[in-house]
Amino acid sequence: MMNKSSALCAVAVMAATMLLSEALTPPVQLSLGPPPSVKPAAVCEPTELISCLNKFRGSQSKPCCSKLQEQEPCLCGYIEDPKLAEYFNTTHARVFASKCGVPFPKC
Repeated sequence: MMNKSSALCAVAVMAATMLLSEALTPPVQLSLGPPPSVKPAAVCEPTELISCLNKFRGSQSKPCCSKLQEQEPCLCGYIEDPKLAEYFNTTHARVFASKCGVPFPKC
């Protein structure tokens, strides 16, 4: 049977052994590749696009196309909103989207 000091010494030796084994073990590095690119959430501002739709006749404007591309995730909400549908659920809006390279959503 061990006395208290022998037991305490054995615990100290085990603790030191564990600490040393962790200190001598190289850290594991997992290479999962580059982090996925996270697309920022769209800021839905229909008034910005309505002014673009009103100005757009024939040729697309780069700033308006950029706004449309940024707000593409918002388009179904605009089309389904009774207050906005008159602007966004039109042939004119489809042409605008097409000329800007934005697929018109099927909501």
